[in-house]
Amino acid sequence: MSNQLILGLDFVSLILVVLSLVFLVKNRDYEKSVFENSINSLLFGMLLMILIKGIDILVLLNEANSSYVESIAPYVGSMATVSAIALLPLFGVCLLVSVIFAKDAFEQLR
Repeated sequence: MSNQLILGLDFVSLILVVLSLVFLVKNRDYEKSVFENSINSLLFGMLLMILIKGIDILVLLNEANSSYVESIAPYVGSMATVSAIALLPLFGVCLLVSVIFAKDAFEQLR
């Protein structure tokens, strides 16, 4: 029961991340050019979060012995390790760089 709840929450969060990515892409066309570097960095971070959430969903489907992921079941553990060791810190770095670029852009507006 709890795995199904967590799987549902992962699907909802994946949908929300995809929607926010679409919103950021559409918003980038209307934003001032001084914020372009910040938004680009945030977009790359959102792409990484989509990968992370997709891997989380695959791990939960594999734990539920689902037939959907039989062909990639041997690789799910290593994908989860790569997600935890490389993708999550890279996502954090992208957000940090995005905030730093936004701070510099706000200072240029003064």
